[in-house]
Amino acid sequence: MIAPFYVYNNIKYGENESDEEEIIGTRYELRKRYWTYALDNIKRMHEGSGSFINVNPSKDNWVNGYMGISGFHISCIANYDGARVELVLGKASKEKNKAAYDHLIKHKNEIEEVLNIALVWARGDDIKSSKVYCQIENVSINNETDWTQMSKFHAEWSKNLYDVFVPLLNELQM
Repeated sequence: MIAPFYVYNNIKYGENESDEEEIIGTRYELRKRYWTYALDNIKRMHEGSGSFINVNPSKDNWVNGYMGISGFHISCIANYDGARVELVLGKASKEKNKAAYDHLIKHKNEIEEVLNIALVWARGDDIKSSKVYCQIENVSINNETDWTQMSKFHAEWSKNLYDVFVPLLNELQM
């Protein structure tokens, strides 16, 4: 049964309107299908930490896992031209974000040695937040044959970043 609707100023209002917009056949549906697929792997990888335990599939190109430190999170991002995993330092206080970033960058060499990868370090002096991330290119959320690789990347690297950064951030007692 289709819910009745009316139009006012070119905006469609449904009688049984919900927050969920119609997503069939859109990029939102594609994203929700990818996150439905990927979150099983991500949650399995984070068993014990609970970081992604309450995360549900999203129509956004990202999902966030929490670290137990207010304002900081791990973000998995799926795009048409690649995938990323970010540590986001996004407290309300720019000064606290920059202090946390400055603390982490002092350990840059040992972090990258443990992870065996060169990370992208983005202090973001002109914005409130800071980020540290890794990425893969030449994969696409639009190509379902890439989903296995992307899901594995999101699961492994979100856990790797969690494991290396949480102890260092806990030193700050923010």
